[in-house]
Amino acid sequence: MKNAFLAGILLAAMAGSAMAADLPVAGPVTPAPVYPKAQSYFPGYNWSGFFVGINGGGAWGRSRFDFPATTTGNFSTSGGEFGATIGDNFQFSFVVFGFEGDFDWASIKGSAVCTAPIAGATCQSGDNLLATARGRLGIAVNNWLFYGTGGGAFGDVKLSVAGSGFPGQDVYRAGWAGGAGIEYGYGQAWSVKAEYLHVDLGSSQCTAPNCAAVAQVSVPYTADIFRAGLNYRFGWGGPIVARY
Repeated sequence: MKNAFLAGILLAAMAGSAMAADLPVAGPVTPAPVYPKAQSYFPGYNWSGFFVGINGGGAWGRSRFDFPATTTGNFSTSGGEFGATIGDNFQFSFVVFGFEGDFDWASIKGSAVCTAPIAGATCQSGDNLLATARGRLGIAVNNWLFYGTGGGAFGDVKLSVAGSGFPGQDVYRAGWAGGAGIEYGYGQAWSVKAEYLHVDLGSSQCTAPNCAAVAQVSVPYTADIFRAGLNYRFGWGGPIVARY
């Protein structure tokens, strides 16, 4: 019995060896190829650099003369402005921020019939000079720049009361300006823009006896400006390359 059991084990081992000999032999394992991390390059327009330019457009606004006990109510002002621009841009990927200032000659004015104490005269307010100093923050889409802007505004508000015998008064005012614009760059150094600005110079005070015999007159002044501009940029340093 013992001999028969050992013979069975020997026959099973020989059968397993024969079956293993019939199986295909596996070749060496080749690891999957490792590719370097892909990089994408999207060259874009470079908005960085110091720039100078010119701007001009039209303005529409509101003003009024507030006497101690009466007011003319709001009246419309309108006119144009033209001047010079200076600024600097800094670009990081598609984000552009910078600073811009402008100094413009302006002829923006309007008038209404005065009320007591100088009823019958013509109350007129206008802006002869306008300057702004603003920050800009925008999104660049290649040659296009979409931006918002805000900062200080400075103006020479001219107040007069024609037909009253009073001389009127020029008041230099500081206020604020804010708006938005779109700019298109070409040739890397040049760009054109369209811009909207709301300017608020607060209330100018025409002191006695410039607009009235004994009363001080308060004259608020705001304007909405739509203008175009042409800029030339220095040291732009080549196209922007974004890597991912």
